[in-house]
Amino acid sequence: AKAKRRHTTSFEPFKLQTETRGMKKKRELLKIIEGEEMELKQRQSSFRARNVPNPFDNLRPSTRASKAKSPTEPKPFNLRAVHLHEKAQKNIEKTRIEK
Repeated sequence: AKAKRRHTTSFEPFKLQTETRGMKKKRELLKIIEGEEMELKQRQSSFRARNVPNPFDNLRPSTRASKAKSPTEPKPFNLRAVHLHEKAQKNIEKTRIEK
């Protein structure tokens, strides 16, 4: 008797969700990189250097007449600890007088 030939299963190609997401993410990343490169090229092409400051400008006397300012008036501190100290000193004096 002749051996019966079996048909093998043929597999169809398939795509995984992770592969499609990965490709999409890769395309988005490439777009971002290209945009940054374009922006960098644009900045480089429009670059203009500023003038170097003259160090001797600071040494020249100013043409404006500066007014002499009056000194700042010091104000006493209002600290809570000072009030507590004075109160404690009064209590100590009272106890000394009572004794």
